[in-house]
Amino acid sequence: MCNKHGQQNPWRTIKTLRKVERNFSGFHYTYERVKSQNCLNLVESQYWLNDESVVHIAEPMVIRANEAGDIEWRHKTDESILEENSDVDYETKLGLFHSSNYGEFGGELILPSGDSIGGNFVRVFDYKEKVYAIDSLRHMSLGHFKLYEFSTSTKYSCLYDVGDYLSLRRSESLKFQAIYFTDDAMYILLDGDVGISPYDCDDSTPVWISRLLFVQNGKVEECLEIKERFFAIENIIVQESILYIAADKILAIVNIENGEKSFYTFVKNKAENNLYYGENKISSYFGL
Repeated sequence: MCNKHGQQNPWRTIKTLRKVERNFSGFHYTYERVKSQNCLNLVESQYWLNDESVVHIAEPMVIRANEAGDIEWRHKTDESILEENSDVDYETKLGLFHSSNYGEFGGELILPSGDSIGGNFVRVFDYKEKVYAIDSLRHMSLGHFKLYEFSTSTKYSCLYDVGDYLSLRRSESLKFQAIYFTDDAMYILLDGDVGISPYDCDDSTPVWISRLLFVQNGKVEECLEIKERFFAIENIIVQESILYIAADKILAIVNIENGEKSFYTFVKNKAENNLYYGENKISSYFGL
């Protein structure tokens, strides 16, 4: 907690992190704990739970692979935070794309030809011989994601659409979180609610999942789905069959083939014991 790194924010190896048994990304500290550490200036929100004041402090991590291929981490600094603008120009090998993104009020992507596609476009980028565009938004409990592939400035197709999975008995509200490129393919991480449609009165309780997409040669494969929620995801890395997720307070390492997970953190033991999730203190939430 209270990472006053300033200019002292070096890259560190995973060995400097502490392995933990749980994913507490997005959890809240007690007010008294934060006050005792002189970190009240970092508080983003505060509220009361069970007659105790709790606060939220964002502590996102960022990762990279060094020249030797080893994963390193450091705290995300204010300077690394990218602002989301409503109007963005994207220079690509096919020409200039312009995105007007107005959140829940809609938006559009203007193609180099002057034609447009409706949606909330957050990324347009070159990859190999083609151009790709990501349309994604989460507003309240609703989310969507579409991946477009452009072979020319006028010829394109939608490779993947979360909306294809919607029905009266199933709903998926997934949003784009991060992307990672290799020489042969790209990996895209989505997350959000997946569950029975609220129109089904038997069971409408959604499940929060993180889903990894494998994109190669115009085809998309869902290669991983885990029941985990990560807050403030900064970036991901995929090496062989291992997925690394850098998020708030947590570095998650997931085996893509079997879904096995492990979690690492810089949060100290004492600070961890002062974390809250919802209305429960972390120690009682996990039955400790």
